[in-house]
Amino acid sequence: MILPSSTSSQQLAQDFSNFFINKVEGIRSDIIEQNLLSTSESTEDRIPDTSVVTTLTDFVPVSDQTIKRIILKSPNKSCELDPIPTWLLKHCIDELLPILTKIVNTSLETAYVPEVFKCSRIRPLLKKPGLDQNELKKL
Repeated sequence: MILPSSTSSQQLAQDFSNFFINKVEGIRSDIIEQNLLSTSESTEDRIPDTSVVTTLTDFVPVSDQTIKRIILKSPNKSCELDPIPTWLLKHCIDELLPILTKIVNTSLETAYVPEVFKCSRIRPLLKKPGLDQNELKKL
């Protein structure tokens, strides 16, 4: 794997974190701007309220069958962060299905996702050989 040059692993991780945070903030700003432009002729007086929390008011619980179908269609890829390999999850689906469905429905009903579900591993890859490995936006 080709990584950008950096003085330390911690600095490289921070550089990636900053890049993705800025990317997400840029996307959010674009969405807010597009919404303001489409809902108001005069956007100068409007300041978007980014503190609004959206909850699901018309929630329909997901069924065991839906969860099972999604899991069985998933690729067998796994990550070291996964609590169980996908192939094993599929093999034990009938035993685990009631609790998995309960977790998904509770998360949707309460609009809460546990912190442990928000972790990820990012493995940067150059899109094309020969690109500048130090320019994160091209990775």
